[in-house]
Amino acid sequence: MGHIELGKWADLVILAPATADLIARVAAGMANDLVSTICLATPAPIAVLPAMNQQMYRVAATQHNLDVLASRGMLIWGPDSGSQACGDVGPGRMLDPVDHCGYGGSTFIPCQRSATSQHHDYGGPDARAARSGALYL
Repeated sequence: MGHIELGKWADLVILAPATADLIARVAAGMANDLVSTICLATPAPIAVLPAMNQQMYRVAATQHNLDVLASRGMLIWGPDSGSQACGDVGPGRMLDPVDHCGYGGSTFIPCQRSATSQHHDYGGPDARAARSGALYL
């Protein structure tokens, strides 16, 4: 039962990159692979870092799925906006991986809420990030 043990071990589960497909599966409560099963089995906070094309990010289904995850207490970190691998420009880029440690360290101390979104933004480097049991999936 490795997925149960991984879920118990983690202090923080980080879904990065969180594709539109992964976000939809976790929002639906599916347990058809290791990642989605750990999400169901963990008592730890779960951070979701969206990473997809700008159109896929903007579509109503993805926004609904992110709202579902946020309503269940999952942390939505990002996305960033800018040039994308497909050549498009807009929201959907995953946040810079260097920032993940800072966000992970301040997971339990919300420091800012975006005025334009229901999703929380967490920031600031913290020494706890270096010693946290973050599980990147």
